[in-house]
Amino acid sequence: MFSAIRIVLNEIPKAFEIGVDRRSYDCLAKILSNRPFDSLPSARYRYFHVPSSRIDPESGSFFTQVRIEQGSNAKQCEVEATKDLISNLIWFFELKDFGEAKHLKEL
Repeated sequence: MFSAIRIVLNEIPKAFEIGVDRRSYDCLAKILSNRPFDSLPSARYRYFHVPSSRIDPESGSFFTQVRIEQGSNAKQCEVEATKDLISNLIWFFELKDFGEAKHLKEL
């Protein structure tokens, strides 16, 4: 399974295809179905990873933060995600040069 991730680095936007396992794909689908404002299908939402994560000591589940925007409305929420997905998102957050991502398929 694959997902797309878009980043802006030095004011240059690029999108990449990344491979994800089934659990990560399901987490992404749940995140992207979170529509806290207008739920009309035409309502445009944007989702941003906030580089913050934690592990629940009792369940061992991983959580991270996502900022969801629609127009001038914004909400930040904690979501459950896989360790692999969070690791990939943090890797993109720490990316300093697009050359580091040359092994990925650019969209």
